[in-house]
Amino acid sequence: MNKNTLKESTSTENGVTWFLRSLILSALVTAVGIWTYDKYLAPKLMVVDVLAFDAAQRKALIAGHIDENEALRRVETIKETLSSYPSNVIFLRSDMVIENGEELQFDFKR
Repeated sequence: MNKNTLKESTSTENGVTWFLRSLILSALVTAVGIWTYDKYLAPKLMVVDVLAFDAAQRKALIAGHIDENEALRRVETIKETLSSYPSNVIFLRSDMVIENGEELQFDFKR
């Protein structure tokens, strides 16, 4: 082997190594970018059955199972729960969604 062949072989290997490193780095940056977008920026839809909650609260209040303070506490709990979600979560009433919505369940135990 002469020096020219050795130099060409080394430069080709360096070129391939550089290309593979660039390819791996590019794939990694792209994957992290897509994950970050999906986690923090992409809109997420959640379904809340406000009408059923309201009907259940009215029924329990009329029947005397809960008092007015308990009803107000439950409404405040729902407000706190909804505000605890990130800003990219959008809440829709369940009567507006036909299917494929992730429903947020509220379970109040005394």
